Amino acid sequence: MQRYQKYFVLAILAILLINNHSIPLWDQDEAAYAGFGYNMNESGNFLVPDFMYSDVHRKPPLHFWCIALSYKVFGYNEFAVRFPSFLAILGTLLLMYYQGKKFLGQRKAFLGVLVIAGSYLVTILAKISLTDGTLLFFSTLSAFGIIQTLRAPNWQWIFLFWLGFALGILTKGPPIIIFTGALVGILFLVHPLRINLLKLRPWFFMPLALAPAFTWGYLTYLNDGGVFLKWMYDWYVLERINGAVFGQTGPIGTHLFCLLGFFLFFLLFIPRALFDMAKGMVQKDETATLLFSWFLAGWFLYEFSPSKLPTYVIAAHIPLAFMIAFQIEKGFPYRTIFDKLVTNIHFIIQFMLGIALFILPYFLDFPAKLTILLIALGLLLISINVLLIYKRQHNNLYLYHLAGGMVFVFSLWAIAPSLTQLLSSSKQLGAAVNSKNASKQQVFIGHNFGEQPSLAFYLLKNGKQPIDATNLSNDELVKAYANAPQSIIVLNQEKYDFLCQALGKTLPYKSVSTFIVDRKGKSDYYIVPANP
Repeated sequence: MQRYQKYFVLAILAILLINNHSIPLWDQDEAAYAGFGYNMNESGNFLVPDFMYSDVHRKPPLHFWCIALSYKVFGYNEFAVRFPSFLAILGTLLLMYYQGKKFLGQRKAFLGVLVIAGSYLVTILAKISLTDGTLLFFSTLSAFGIIQTLRAPNWQWIFLFWLGFALGILTKGPPIIIFTGALVGILFLVHPLRINLLKLRPWFFMPLALAPAFTWGYLTYLNDGGVFLKWMYDWYVLERINGAVFGQTGPIGTHLFCLLGFFLFFLLFIPRALFDMAKGMVQKDETATLLFSWFLAGWFLYEFSPSKLPTYVIAAHIPLAFMIAFQIEKGFPYRTIFDKLVTNIHFIIQFMLGIALFILPYFLDFPAKLTILLIALGLLLISINVLLIYKRQHNNLYLYHLAGGMVFVFSLWAIAPSLTQLLSSSKQLGAAVNSKNASKQQVFIGHNFGEQPSLAFYLLKNGKQPIDATNLSNDELVKAYANAPQSIIVLNQEKYDFLCQALGKTLPYKSVSTFIVDRKGKSDYYIVPANP
């Protein structure tokens, strides 16, 4: 392991950074957060997140502050938006290694880091700037604070626990309260050193940890009379208790099924990992107790929530990676009939996925370049699994397995720009508007399929001022065209045809047509210079 460690470290950095500058912003959450940071810098209001088409994405501000600061260093671009998330995930991996080795040993701690690097969701959070990546760092810091306080209490880790707790609330609010409360509660029930948890002194430190969030909340109250705080309570508490948000729901077990998918390359190890750790917890094994309690605290309660967003259980990914590391060190799990069955299912799924990547481009009418890349990706996945089966008796099999997972994840992100060209309508539209007439500063958006914050961001980034005109009547649209000569109007085909008919002439236009991220179907944009 030590011989190849530096190469694995370089591979991890490559996975976390590749194409962060070139993949367009995802149309909803990420673009909204990018817009919040933009508006904070431009308006000077760092209290209430605000951006066009982004009300439902508002949250506590720490992540947006980080993006705003990143803009100061890197400018308004995709890399700057994602840089805070990259740092958060890198920090999480460093915590896993340097703190994990204190109770797992250096080898298992590093194996756990490599498992995360070969999984999907955590690496995605370094490449798509969501609040969940920042929250994961603070959740992991708090979890290690609890574990270290339990095993060997000291003021350093008590302070770091409450620091992670305080900043986690300022990032996303209730999730870190739910996670840390559940972890402390489980360990208080099952760990023999439970009395040490009282040294966290919540009766003293809890008010201090809540003070930053309460201070921010009070300042927002002075800013808008409590409108934003009331909205936050209705949307992030009542709405999630009473039902699913954005229609993303599912039965009990949905989150566990998603976990299996995100660790798909390590699927053959997961059933045995969960069984061994649960068994170890019953038998009072300290390592198993700590890891399985951490996993339960990050996962179990959310199975009973009507909302089933995959990132809700992101805190459970860290202990699961450590548990998988234990199994990887033992080698291929050919111990029982059940293990053999799980292993066979694992490879059947991998081969089916490889075959799907190989043949699906022929049926989906993808561009030739993307078709070739997906075929190559399918062949790569099949080849990796053939190699793993061939090397199943090799002493260093775990190296092949870890390297295979990381190579595949790296390859996915390497081809991502070609795939996202099919989904980059907002970026293409922003560039097309700029090239159509750089002197025209106002853009009336008369068609914004799905209300994409990304569209507003890319227009602002190109020096244009977006104006929402989606609710204009046909007559108002004609007046906007006639009365705003220094502007551009973005329409769909129906509105474009009406405007041409009303004016009695065919208007010059430029079209952009791509699929929309998070929405079904294509969106066709007609870019029309007003009164040219």
